[in-house]
Amino acid sequence: MAAGEVLRVAHNRYANGYASYLEELDAQRTAFDADLGVLQLRASLLAAHVDLYRALGGGWTPAP
Repeated sequence: MAAGEVLRVAHNRYANGYASYLEELDAQRTAFDADLGVLQLRASLLAAHVDLYRALGGGWTPAP
């Protein structure tokens, strides 16, 4: 993932004194946002699978 690589570079730049910690924090935020987006898309995909299964009559019974 590109955001992970940017985070790695930002961390190395900070550790070697070439950048401020703000650059590393910004890279962390960007990587977190990318990870969060991936998780949201995965949750949407799983919900769509459930909806499709239900729409095709996938054996769902009403709750007691």
